[in-house]
Amino acid sequence: MENYGCEYLDLEEYKEPTFRSNWIWLPISLVEKTADSKYITEISIKSTDYISNLMQDISKRGLKEPGKLVISKNRVKLQNGNHRLVATTNLGYTRFPVITEYSDGTMTQGYLLQDFIKEFLA
Repeated sequence: MENYGCEYLDLEEYKEPTFRSNWIWLPISLVEKTADSKYITEISIKSTDYISNLMQDISKRGLKEPGKLVISKNRVKLQNGNHRLVATTNLGYTRFPVITEYSDGTMTQGYLLQDFIKEFLA
């Protein structure tokens, strides 16, 4: 057993950690409706090098971080993940992973996808 600071690691009995993902994979066409179209256009033009590097990274390693949709009374907005949305769209992805959060900062655990589509994107 090896000591890494205050933790002990037993490599012989190592098991992958299990966790429940709260990512929702939505169709990109729905996520695009929640994004600021002017900002998406701006980053598509001004951030071509960054988007290109991001596309290469996503192609090699996959998408490691979801976008964040913030839900308020009147709208749903893609708050985080605009560059990733552009990159995945350019790569031909049809779905984009998001986590959802209410505007007061609480997570929307158990929030049903069909309710999301009906209430905010229909």
